[in-house]
Amino acid sequence: GVELADGVAGLLSGYDRNNGPVSAQKLAEAAHRKGRISGEVPYIQALFTAVTRADNLRRTGQGLRPRFSVAGGRIGLTDWLLDNDLARAEREVLSAVDRYREVARRSLLRQLQQLPQRSVGELVLLLLEQAGISGLSVVRRPGSSGSELHLAGTLCEAGGEVQVAVVVRRGGRDIGREQVTDLRGALHHYGPASAGWVLTTGQVLSGAREEARVPGAAPVTLLDGAGLVKLCEQHRVAVTETQVALPLPDAELFDALRAG
Repeated sequence: GVELADGVAGLLSGYDRNNGPVSAQKLAEAAHRKGRISGEVPYIQALFTAVTRADNLRRTGQGLRPRFSVAGGRIGLTDWLLDNDLARAEREVLSAVDRYREVARRSLLRQLQQLPQRSVGELVLLLLEQAGISGLSVVRRPGSSGSELHLAGTLCEAGGEVQVAVVVRRGGRDIGREQVTDLRGALHHYGPASAGWVLTTGQVLSGAREEARVPGAAPVTLLDGAGLVKLCEQHRVAVTETQVALPLPDAELFDALRAG
């Protein structure tokens, strides 16, 4: 959906903004003529209308300005309603937000790395539950490091339930090839499990990533500190959000006023 919306935006960028929104039929004919998409023109026309509306809903849900004005069988870019000063200011704001997001992620990672080992385990349990792994229980593995937390649980996926083994390397210890092969060889201790997760607030070494991609072996998901931060963001664990509301011209209202 997003790629198709990007394609529609690309088509619209070739039209003169001063002429206003373009008929969906004209856009569909242009896409069909250029071989951008297959199908009959009426189908493409309906598809373009649906995908641009869906893109607007998605961006609105993310707190972003909708990209398209869609009304009366015509589609335009909301960029066309912005004067140069407003467009430049918006670019500056979005760039600042991106910088803020990266700084916040680094700060969150530092907070995770500074937690006591017990607290890391508690946070990971909460995070894994939010990520869809239920029935988590602690596994006592003979000979395992005291800095590691071993868990067994059930991951609910589209194809059904999967028993998973989870190893949390606390204290920021890196994940190497040895941790992946060791977990695969010990899956019978976890339920038995058919897949594994290995997590750390430190780094995942290249050897571990290579081993995790070996075909035919039990799948192992690896998460480093940055991966944990993204998972926290995704499931809103150990993260709060803030919003800043900015006024923008109402694209659909202005289109309707012009058409009237």
